[in-house]
Formats: sequence, structure tokens, C-alpha cells
Amino acid sequence: MFVCDASDSPQKHDGFKWSTLAPLSNPLRKAAAEKKPPGKAAGGPKLNLKFPKVWGPKAPQVRRNSTSTTDKRTEPQDIPDLTAFSASAPPAPPPPALTFEQHLSALHLSEAGRLLLAREERLFVGGPDDKAPPLEVPSGDVDALAADRQTLEEAVLQTLRGSLDQMDADALKSAVTFMQQEDECDDGWEQYGGMAPPWRLRGWRQLHDETLRSLVEERMDAPPTPSTEQSSIQADVHGMGRRLRRDLLLVAERVKPCYPSHLAICQLYATWYHHCISIRLRRLADFGLDDRDCTFLLRWVNDYYPQLLQEPQLARELTTYVGRILDQAQEAWTKGEEPPKEDGCFVSPTAYDVIQVRYRITVQLSCLPGKTIAFRTFQAQVIKRNKANSAAFVKANLGCVAQFRHFLSTQSRLFPEDVREGCLSVLSDMKQSAHDYLLNPVHRNLKLCYRKLFSQEWLKKSTLVLLLSGLEDEMPQLQGSSESCHRELIGQLHQEVSVEYARRLLKGELRLKDKQQQQQAADNVDDDACALHDFFARHGSEEAWLQKALSMMAEILKLQDLPAIQCQVASLGSDFPDFSEKHVMSLLKLKCSLTKEDRMNIQAVLAEIPKDCGRSRPFFSFVLVK
Repeated sequence: MFVCDASDSPQKHDGFKWSTLAPLSNPLRKAAAEKKPPGKAAGGPKLNLKFPKVWGPKAPQVRRNSTSTTDKRTEPQDIPDLTAFSASAPPAPPPPALTFEQHLSALHLSEAGRLLLAREERLFVGGPDDKAPPLEVPSGDVDALAADRQTLEEAVLQTLRGSLDQMDADALKSAVTFMQQEDECDDGWEQYGGMAPPWRLRGWRQLHDETLRSLVEERMDAPPTPSTEQSSIQADVHGMGRRLRRDLLLVAERVKPCYPSHLAICQLYATWYHHCISIRLRRLADFGLDDRDCTFLLRWVNDYYPQLLQEPQLARELTTYVGRILDQAQEAWTKGEEPPKEDGCFVSPTAYDVIQVRYRITVQLSCLPGKTIAFRTFQAQVIKRNKANSAAFVKANLGCVAQFRHFLSTQSRLFPEDVREGCLSVLSDMKQSAHDYLLNPVHRNLKLCYRKLFSQEWLKKSTLVLLLSGLEDEMPQLQGSSESCHRELIGQLHQEVSVEYARRLLKGELRLKDKQQQQQAADNVDDDACALHDFFARHGSEEAWLQKALSMMAEILKLQDLPAIQCQVASLGSDFPDFSEKHVMSLLKLKCSLTKEDRMNIQAVLAEIPKDCGRSRPFFSFVLVK
């Protein structure tokens, strides 16, 4: 005889503990001894196992006429109609309930599972009507339960392995229901402290996926009998293609109705088959092909393989999957979850999953812009709500946007030009809105540091160190996107800080009265440009060209000779075509030694410079001056 004990005991078995006739110290036994519901014993863990209830509903009670004690009225209450019963023909008794063995033999797997759960509940939790579990659990009962469970689990796995061969739809549907109720029971054991019996198989969703993935690999290793007129490689490839098409149609027509929609079984099978055939084709390519087989393989991958999935039903399934991918991301965000991390970076499978679908389907491409717009709408909602997990999702989305852009750029042949350009435009908007969302708080926190620039205090000694210190404090908040996306984000911040620096310089609050002050200001601006470049380069920015814009402005402040100033303005206007006459005048007004006529003559130089905006990046167009 054994006692089920959740406390420490001398004998342990893989996390589930047993002891021989332990004293009544365990909360479960104490609750049973006191006739209290399990889990309510003082000091004990809260027990809330989600065992599916197999006890039948209580028989309906026939309620008699009752007489009110206040007004003596007779009130009819649910009197059954007895005219349907005949004295000569009493109603037939209900059929006896099937046993576990009978359910198993008929492949009623979920019903058989519920019977085992009921036995498990009676042994370890309690029976119906809040009865406490027995204090002593006979070892024979435990062994019998473990053996029956193993037999049932083997039957479920065997049913899964037969999903694509003479499938019994009712059996598969029952197997899926069994796995769902097992997952619910797993949740109950988790709440209890994770002390499930060692013989109880757990993680059915993972086991289900591994079983079906192995099934797919086995079927791809044994494709239909090839034609003898083809080379062995061509026959293998064609056989795999036929197997893939036939099996996916079978999944869409017969397997899909056996699963709840949220499991997306068609998409899972499509992913496994695509991964499997990709590996096998890669092996063939590495094998060393002659020219004929190499040409065949290239044509098959680029022309024939995409056409395999042109079956309307398969196309609809995969296109629907794209929308479901976005729905799953939105559901996770709504629940307050954060996207998963890889190497310390937030990632999202959205782009990868959608791209895999697009590799497998080339029809209905007109829906891609709509799905991209839906992706942008989701991100806009994330930003607008500004929840605690919004920043994490925005950082993960930056990785998705980068993957989409790379896919559209490298696989342009798959898309009409207007579709590709429309998608790229949407993705550019998403990237910019993500950068704005992440960087705007940084600029708000740096306002006081910006105000210290170009004061009389700055003229004596640059105050940029305060700005760099503030930036350093903000850097950890910007971590979390992929390495390439983080570099772009820091590069964008580098540009925005440089633009703000130039805008405040040209604002005109600083007046440089003589050559000495102009020289000092020029040195400070040049030193600041170098310091900004070093800071952002250390954090990953690759925007070295920004230093040049500020340094060329510093040179104009330093020069005193009019022709030399004109030459420098011409150089700046040539390198940065968006350097306008307003920018020139704002910069020259800082130099009090110049007359109005001098400023006009210098400004006129810009009109003589040919503009070639295509070879330079915009900078001064972001520097707004009055």
C-alpha cells in the first residue's frame, strides 16, 4: 500500500514523491481527513487540477405540487408528462456504459482518456461530490492506471502516424480531443506544483508535432514509383513533388476537419513539407550534378515547384495563413506578452512565416499589399496604445520589416512592379514610424541638454559633454532589436541629433562679434562634430558623413576673407545640395563682422552651383530655419 505525498519523502521517483504510510501532515491528506475540499487545508498549496469531469449529470428530480404557507395557493412546478409512459411497455433502461477497453477497441480515444482521468482524479485528488482521495493508494491500482495510460498513448500516436494513410476521421478527431484534454490536465498539474506522476506523458503538442514531422520525412523518403525514362535524380525530384502535392491536398480535404482552426494544421504540414523538400534538394545540389541534371533542378525549383501549389484549395489555405500570422502577433500583444528573444534581441516569426508562404505560393499576389497594410495598421495600433510591451513589439517589427524589404528586393521577379513598389513604400513608412516611436522619448529627455548649446557658457567651453552624458543614459532603452536594425536606429538618432545641433546653431541666438570669438566658435563646432561622430560610431552608427556637414559649417565661421568664405559656401552647397540660401544667411548672421552687402554677395554663390541631389543624402532639408 502506498500513500500519495506532495511533501518531501524518503522515496522519490522523477519528481513525483511516494512514501509509505506517512503521517497526516500533507495538506491533501489533512483535507481529506477533515472532510474539507482538497487544497483548502491551512498552509497547503492551492489545488486546482483541471480534470475533465466525467461524472454524468444528476438525474432530473420530479418536483411535486407545493402549497404556499402564506396564501395556501397550489403552484404547479415542473410536473412531468406521464402520458407518454405505458403500463404495458415500461421505458427501456439506458445501455450500460462502455468500459475503458471497449472505448479503446473502438478507437474512442478521448472517451477512454476521460475514464483514465477520472481514475487519476479518484486516486490522487478526490471523487465526485467533493469526496477526498483515499489516504492509502494501492500499488496495484497505480500500476494498472500506468499500464492503461501507456496503452492509450500508444494508440493515439499510432492514429497520428496513420493520418495520411487510410485515415479514420473519427479516430483522428478523437485523438486530437484527447491531446487537448491532456494539455488542460497538464495545466492543472502545473498549478499543483508540477508533481505529475512519472508515468504520465506530458507535452502532447510538442509530441504531436514531432510525430507528424517524422511522418512527413518518412513519406518524402518513399515517393511514388518514378518513371524509368528519367535519370535517378529527376525521378526522385518528380516523385517528391507528386508526394508533396497529393499529401497536402489530402490534408486540406480530410485532415483539416479533424482539427480546431486555431491549430492551423494545413499550414503546419505545408511548412514541414517545404522544409523537408528544401533539405533534400540541397543534398542533391551538393552531390555533384552533371549539366543535364543541374539544368533540370534549376528549372524544377524556379518553375515547376511553385506551380505545385496552384491548386485553389491549397492557395486559399496558405493565403489565409498569412492573415492568421498577423492575428497571432496581435493577440500576443493584446495579452501583454513580449515577443521572444534570440541572442538578447526581440524577434518575431511574422516575416519568416509570411516569406515562407510566399515562396510556396505565387498566385493571389494581389493580396500581399493588403496584408502589408494590415501589418502597418497593427504596428500603428501598438504605437498608439503605448502599452508596457509596445516597445518590444516595435523592435521585433523592425526585424520583420528588414526581412520583408530584403525579400522584395532579392525576389523582385515574383512580383509585379507596382505590387513590389507599393509594399516597399508601406515598409518604409513602418520603419520610420518605429524609429519615431523609439527616438522621440530620447529627444524629450535631452531638451535641457540641447538648451545648453550655443550659450555664452558654451562659447567659453563646449557643453556637449552634458548632451553626450544624457545620450549615454538613453542607450540601454534602445537595445533589443536585431544587430542590423539597431545600427540603423542608432544611425537615425545620430542624424537627428546632428540636425538638432545644426538647427540650434542657425537659430541665431549666438552673436560672434570679432575674429577671436568666431575662431573659438569654429573650434567648438568642429570638436563637437568629432565628439558626436566618435560617440555614435562606438554605439554602432555608420553615418560618418554627418561629421562633414558640421565641420564645413565650422570652417565658414572661422574664415575672414570674403573670397575664401564664398569658396567654402560653394563647396558646402556642392556636397549638400539641400543647403539653401536661408541656411547661408542664418549662418552668416552669426558673424557680426560681415555687412549686409557681404552676406548678399556670398549668398549669390549658391545660385551658380549646379544641383545634383541624386548623389548626396539629405541633411539641411531637415534643418528648419526661419
